[in-house]
Amino acid sequence: MGLMADGVPPRHETGGVPSPSPDESAGLAWSSENDFRAPPPPPRKPVGESAEAQGEPETATQSWSTVWSRAAALLLIGVGLATVIIVASLVLTTKKTTTANAPPVSTAPATTSPLIAESITSTPAQDEEYIRSLNDRGISFSNPKEAVLNGKTVCQNISAGSTVQAVVTDFQTANPTYAGVANAYVAISVRTYCPQFNDLVVGM
Repeated sequence: MGLMADGVPPRHETGGVPSPSPDESAGLAWSSENDFRAPPPPPRKPVGESAEAQGEPETATQSWSTVWSRAAALLLIGVGLATVIIVASLVLTTKKTTTANAPPVSTAPATTSPLIAESITSTPAQDEEYIRSLNDRGISFSNPKEAVLNGKTVCQNISAGSTVQAVVTDFQTANPTYAGVANAYVAISVRTYCPQFNDLVVGM
């Protein structure tokens, strides 16, 4: 072994750790490409589930079609019912209007108050002639006194201002069975109990 140079301290041999190389240092600071893993792919739906997913729009379309069809049917039914109600209301209103505007039917009998009719005096011969004239024209009363009273009533009505035609109409209304001989009834009554009105029954 050679001698050490003077003035140079002796070297102590120690176990040194070798410094890493530049490549190794980079490797410690950063991960390599192999350390990165791609995210796993999304799970695939089963074939049956895909079929259902594809069928959903068609099912939804059919559901909406059904809803609209039912709505249209209900609308038509509602319109039909409303039309029926309106028509029925119009018919009832028309009937009520017609009834209200119709002239009242005279239901007054050919007779007036018996007290008024009694004011015309007559003889039994006049009354018998009156009954016989009525019978000749096919007019008969079960009660002769009632027939006489009706004849006098005709005269009372004409004296009060009624027209001969109005008296005829009243008699037809009160005695529908003798409607065809109403003119003869009035004429015979006038000629018997109030001859002063004979001009009003000429030709009857």
